[in-house]
Amino acid sequence: MRPTLSAVVAVVVLTGVMTTHKTLAKLNLSGTIPPSGSVVLIPANSRGVPKGVLKLKLSSPDGGASLNFCVGPAANPCGDATSFVVNVLPGESKLAVINAADFANGAVLTVGQGTFSTVGYSVSIE
Repeated sequence: MRPTLSAVVAVVVLTGVMTTHKTLAKLNLSGTIPPSGSVVLIPANSRGVPKGVLKLKLSSPDGGASLNFCVGPAANPCGDATSFVVNVLPGESKLAVINAADFANGAVLTVGQGTFSTVGYSVSIE
């Protein structure tokens, strides 16, 4: 599955922010997920990871789909024993707090969906 251009740009921007700053300012990511696919929102990053926690507001738009936001190993972010999975229903938002150091240890943040349509997502990171 190919990520959308906005998702790729968001990953590049976030990677640059994580490598150049000790803390993250509020950052909003949004884009689309391909049919029955997933998108990496935050890649593993062994350098420049801020200390502390990241506060995530995970959202699925009205009329969208049930989304799974996962933090876990790049090989299997949603299904590993150490994975952190948040299911967000259409029109719903949920808050999650994760350790920023997880990304230095090889974890990624992904969002996926199982419908046959392209659906949107949004994430606010503090």
